[in-house]
Amino acid sequence: MMKKQGALQAPWLPRAVIGILMLVVVYLLLTNPSQNAAVKPTSSTKGKGGVNRAQEVISRFHHAKEYVSRMKTIGKNELFTMTTCPEKYSIGFRTTPGQVIPEYVGNTCEPWIARFALIFLDRLLDTEMAGLEWSTGSSTQWVLMRVKSLISIEHHAKWSKNVAESLAKIFDKQFLAQRWELHAVEPLPGTKEKGPDKEDPIKFKDYIEASFLPKQEGTYDYISVDGRARVQCFKRALPLLKPEGGVLMLDNSEREWYADAFAAVPKHWLMFEDLVNTGEKTTIWVSCVEGRCGSPLSAED
Repeated sequence: MMKKQGALQAPWLPRAVIGILMLVVVYLLLTNPSQNAAVKPTSSTKGKGGVNRAQEVISRFHHAKEYVSRMKTIGKNELFTMTTCPEKYSIGFRTTPGQVIPEYVGNTCEPWIARFALIFLDRLLDTEMAGLEWSTGSSTQWVLMRVKSLISIEHHAKWSKNVAESLAKIFDKQFLAQRWELHAVEPLPGTKEKGPDKEDPIKFKDYIEASFLPKQEGTYDYISVDGRARVQCFKRALPLLKPEGGVLMLDNSEREWYADAFAAVPKHWLMFEDLVNTGEKTTIWVSCVEGRCGSPLSAED
């Protein structure tokens, strides 16, 4: 009887084996890193729910704008719990005691920008983004924890060394090696630290051009202009920013001589501004294609 049953079952064995092999093949296709890499979400591929990553950033802009508007209406900055930056994480300084305080601007663990602009930016950035900043300091450690990679360009060699040493105490060596790239690009000899020299495009030619940056346009998801020769750096940044869903920030944007920077921005781009008690303003733009600047989750356009 056993032999007879075995004989009857034998024709089914190949089918079972084939079924198992098919399951194995499907599993390997789903878990193969090389296959996954092709569909990993980027700024040009689909994100959650089939929404383009650029559209996700645009949607976050609208949500952040509504959120900040509510906070300003309800209780302004006082609603937020501001912690003092621990000394071991502190980078740089804040001037004008009593005015430049965490209630109005970022502390020495954060970018030195307007407080609500900081909250706004926190809601825009994500860990899939490639970032670029002109100027380095407390902003660098804050941004590094929110993006995938960051290139910092600093005009002051000694200060860039100080920042690098500070970050080496905060982050481990592998983290910095994988995520951060620092370039100290000094101006021409004899350039003064204060006065008109700060905005001189000739003295800061190498700093502006940053020849080590990729030639390809639309490389970066986030760019901050907060250093020297800002108008020229800003214009240099525009083609480097992703044309849709890119985040661009200009600090101290209240300065009249930055008008040329504003004029260079496409009129349909999304914009947010925050002015603090000291009269300083931070402006943030999100790039978008004309006609597609509304939130994908609303009928706004």
